[in-house]
Amino acid sequence: MNKIMPLFVVVVGFLLGACGPKLSLEGARVKLLAPTDELGSCQPISNVDGSGGSKEGAEVAIRNKAGKMNADRVVVSDTLEASGKVKLVGKAYSCSAAQQGGPNG
Repeated sequence: MNKIMPLFVVVVGFLLGACGPKLSLEGARVKLLAPTDELGSCQPISNVDGSGGSKEGAEVAIRNKAGKMNADRVVVSDTLEASGKVKLVGKAYSCSAAQQGGPNG
């Protein structure tokens, strides 16, 4: 029994980790901001939303969607929770050209 328990823990941990949403490379560079956070000279791209079984899952979903739009910031304007699901709603922004001093710099 003592030899089986560590294997059981590893298998259960793997299965639980495999079930959650994964952050894409594009989504990893997206920061989530509150409506009161300063955006500077960022340019709006589009409205975006993300859903998941938890707030963390919804955050991963919205970051991944925004990353596909080449956004690097999302201002989250609303959080909706119903029937065990969470949905984040916001607007995606591109700030990379502004942070680098514009398109030529």
